[in-house]
Amino acid sequence: MYYFIAKKMIDEAKLAFSDQKFVFIETDGAHLPLAEESVDFVFSFATLQHMPDLETVKSNFYDIKKILKPGGIFKVQLRGAPILRSSWSYGVDFSEKSAINLAEDFGFKILKVFRESDRNLWLLLEK
Repeated sequence: MYYFIAKKMIDEAKLAFSDQKFVFIETDGAHLPLAEESVDFVFSFATLQHMPDLETVKSNFYDIKKILKPGGIFKVQLRGAPILRSSWSYGVDFSEKSAINLAEDFGFKILKVFRESDRNLWLLLEK
């Protein structure tokens, strides 16, 4: 299943994957409307880096931890460098240490931490 927060993205995904067995759900971006321990894998790319504050990021981590099955994998990209608040793409940034602390605070096992660039920090986590 794929989950998107923007209706336009959902409409485009439905067209692109019309021959597949996917379910597309529009959310508020703060909560995932899925059953507990119902998902094997969560992939978040260029999403959480645009959340307006740390509490919203934590809310997403909480929901992702809740919906992942035991042993499930969460691969997430976070902003790895500060950006001006006036920028259209402003969001929470993380150092490697603060990203690891966030993941560990939610009980995730750290499998890998790596930088794609100065701006992009990736975590590979296991529930």
